[in-house]
Amino acid sequence: MLNADLISRVLKKLKDLYAFDIRALSLMRILVGVVLLTDLAIRSTSLTAHYTAEGIVPFKEVESAWWRHGYFSLMQFSDTFGWAVFIFVMAAIVYSCLLIGYRTKLFSVLAWLMLLSIQNRNHGILQCGDDELRLILLWGIFLPWGNFYSIDANRYPGLQGETKYFDVPAIAYTLLIFSVYFFTGILK
Repeated sequence: MLNADLISRVLKKLKDLYAFDIRALSLMRILVGVVLLTDLAIRSTSLTAHYTAEGIVPFKEVESAWWRHGYFSLMQFSDTFGWAVFIFVMAAIVYSCLLIGYRTKLFSVLAWLMLLSIQNRNHGILQCGDDELRLILLWGIFLPWGNFYSIDANRYPGLQGETKYFDVPAIAYTLLIFSVYFFTGILK
């Protein structure tokens, strides 16, 4: 049977080898915020066509065609142009708060919910990158990506202490990135 000292040394070695640099995670938060805002700007050019009843897919057809039990979208509450604009403006505010690192945990959750709402409204225009972005945001909720280069880091100086991070969310995020390349390789 392995003794506790050996297990402790092995875990420390794994942490030293595979730990994330929290500063890199913070830069990732900034880049994810830029990607979210860019995605939102691109989607807003077809706001009426893809997100309202006047468009090519009214929500009634979305519900009957591919809506499943457990799906969620703030877009389901109304199919009007005004509601779509409201959701997009709220998403822009949430994404901007994530970008600058203001209350990062809260706005990570809200950004994931806003992205989920926008993407679930019209599955016909989604691609695999949308799924990847949604999963990156989901795991970002659990990562310490607000500890550097953020308003939170200025408000709470204690966040900037440790620069190494090794925990279950880091492992899950690594497996997420690995799975993209692994399954792409299998498909080719």
